[in-house]
Amino acid sequence: MLSLPFLANAQLQNSSFENWQNPITDMPNKPVGWIRTNGDPMSEEFDFPFQNLPITTSQHGDYALRLSVWYGFDKDMAVQTVPITSRPEALTGYYTYTDELIFSNAIGYINDEAEIAVYLTKWNASLSQNDTIGTGRILLGAVTNYTAFHCPVTYTSDAIPDTVRIVLNPSANVRVPGPVQFMAADLNISSILTIDNLALVETMGDENFENNTRKVYPNPASDIVSISGFEGHAELFDATGKKVLSQHYGNAPINISGLQQGIYLLRLDDGKEFTASKIIKQ
Repeated sequence: MLSLPFLANAQLQNSSFENWQNPITDMPNKPVGWIRTNGDPMSEEFDFPFQNLPITTSQHGDYALRLSVWYGFDKDMAVQTVPITSRPEALTGYYTYTDELIFSNAIGYINDEAEIAVYLTKWNASLSQNDTIGTGRILLGAVTNYTAFHCPVTYTSDAIPDTVRIVLNPSANVRVPGPVQFMAADLNISSILTIDNLALVETMGDENFENNTRKVYPNPASDIVSISGFEGHAELFDATGKKVLSQHYGNAPINISGLQQGIYLLRLDDGKEFTASKIIKQ
């Protein structure tokens, strides 16, 4: 059975951080679809702005999200909670992490770590509560150039979740409140996490493509690919889940001549539904 990563059936909002509430140069500001918290769950009830302007040195598109810690008592954490109808195997994206040296009178100097977390829940009607059925958490260290991350999800149930919650945290050590408070080593801003191009992915085998009636031809192909009966947005992903092409598809074919040989997944969105097809690049 041939399997490769596929975008899960979840509508992550503003996953590449292209849309902001105010003009890009205005402060305060915040990315559409994301809530800012400082680590205290109560802070999510308020519409706090983020501390940083949109970052123009992005990995994908025009902008990226920057999160940071100010001294030791305030920080940006980005949270998004949206519906989902599938079981993603991982959250992927790209990041940089700099100025991560922090200080505490109790511990001294340490290198901070960023935290990426995913929580998948399902509403339990009999108990009137959300049951957590899947979680994922990774820590990220210092890196100056955009680097891919992969946050796998571990499930404790066979159920299909109805909600996914994503948490992007610039400091796994700086907690508000917490027993040990760290501050920036230079008494300013520290633990600067820049995030871009997020995606939820799941493994999809051949049987998941049987109901796709759109014809993609030629397949295998070496230069161009056409799609019968389709107009809308097309995205192409390699076998690692990395997006390698994104364009509006009308009558002009998709040019794949610059891609390496291998298996790719073509994801199609006509505004009503998503379908997918595997393409073999010769």
